[in-house]
Amino acid sequence: MPRGPRSTFVVFTGVLVWLAGNAAQSTERQTWSPDTPAGVRLKEAVGAINAGDMDSVRSFIDDTFAPKSLEFFGKDELFDVFYGMFEKYGGLDFHHVKESSPSKEVAVFSCPVTGTGYVFGLTVQAEPPHLVRGMTILPLASVSEDQGPKRSTEEAIAERLSVVLDRFEKRGVFSGVVLVSIDEQIIFHNAYGWANRESAIPATVDTKFNLASVGKMFTAVAIAQLCEKEILSYDDPIGTFLLTDWIPPDIAQKVKIKHLLTHTSGLGGEDSNIPYVEEAVARGFRSIDDYKSLTVQTTLGFEPGTKYEYSNIGYHLLGAIIERVSGESYSSYLNTHIFGQAEMTGAKLTQSEIPLSEMAVGYEKVCEGDSVVYRDNRSRIPEQATPAGLCYATANDLLQFAQALRYNTLVTAQTQDILFAPKAELNSPRYGFGFEAREIDDRRTVGHTGGYIGINDTFSMGRDDDYTVVILSNLDILTGTVCEDLGMIIGQMISGR
Repeated sequence: MPRGPRSTFVVFTGVLVWLAGNAAQSTERQTWSPDTPAGVRLKEAVGAINAGDMDSVRSFIDDTFAPKSLEFFGKDELFDVFYGMFEKYGGLDFHHVKESSPSKEVAVFSCPVTGTGYVFGLTVQAEPPHLVRGMTILPLASVSEDQGPKRSTEEAIAERLSVVLDRFEKRGVFSGVVLVSIDEQIIFHNAYGWANRESAIPATVDTKFNLASVGKMFTAVAIAQLCEKEILSYDDPIGTFLLTDWIPPDIAQKVKIKHLLTHTSGLGGEDSNIPYVEEAVARGFRSIDDYKSLTVQTTLGFEPGTKYEYSNIGYHLLGAIIERVSGESYSSYLNTHIFGQAEMTGAKLTQSEIPLSEMAVGYEKVCEGDSVVYRDNRSRIPEQATPAGLCYATANDLLQFAQALRYNTLVTAQTQDILFAPKAELNSPRYGFGFEAREIDDRRTVGHTGGYIGINDTFSMGRDDDYTVVILSNLDILTGTVCEDLGMIIGQMISGR
């Protein structure tokens, strides 16, 4: 499930991954005495971050960002980025300047907690008081190319990753499981933190984590299987399968299955994504049909295929279509045709089926007065997973899913090409049918992220290289999660083998 505004920075940082290969110009620490407006402003920012004081960070954002930049990024999101550099990494130590001009300063910093690097830069307005109008942010596996991923072996990746995660765990910013597989060999598979804080149950590699929106891939593959059997087509209007108790007839003829798969249907959208889960919890929804009240009077936010807007409701309707054409319940279909075929033996769609000792409870780290407390998410997660997500699985289950795709066990190679390809023609340039798709330096990656209260997950697999990365976490820190940073750091390590 999307967290809403935080997703802005998933895209923002992802676009900047290209910096990784050229991040370091020198292995020696340089003196930093900036004399340009941008350089002075960047040094002020680093000072506010390194102070480790929330109010100092908020004051810097309020006082130095241009109004349009504040509106674009959002104050809360900027706080997460800036204070997150302290919460996750213990601040930033200057290493060297990467780019400098009067209006833009970008520098590479070392992170004292993890020993990793960070590219951080600000772009300012030309006229005084030189307010901030843009940012450059990117976590790095290393501050310099000599020490970085270009010379990493599988053993070196595992050793370096172990150090980073041990330090994240000690700082209290990561709890979960990380799995990395290269060339069909698991090179790293470790657990950190607590699965259940109240019962003092530690996380293990066999702990089942809530996958949130990672589960959308399973719904998309199920639809693809039915397309392969020619029971339906990606171009079919959803009104072919859903009656007026699901969706108004005029909308049902406009929206096609491909629009639901790519989040371009105009149904649901960001404003309805969180209420979709909250309603399920409040009203005790269990079956797919229970959700009809959320869609029967829906309207289009935009014409299908003209815009991308992430939609849980859209994926729920795909689940209803799966039930209609297969003659099976959504749960039964996934258990048999996805989890069963992929040998995902730990995957579960019903929370009560999982023994307490095997399930990760999600936690949200929050400030209450002068204290920091951990709130669990159990009262905010529905008992039954939905076609939009919230099923449970182990990291190894997701590796099994990746291998089942690679060996064409679930769908053919030709169908995977359809699933994985971004759909620019539908205004979905980074999302295919149920899979996020990226191409960086001619290396193609597909997968999905998942996030909700106390849930932060990343699944990615290389299309041109045989690697799989799984990050499952049951912890929200004050500034969100380290999972996005961790995913980029691991990606840089792998790409430099």
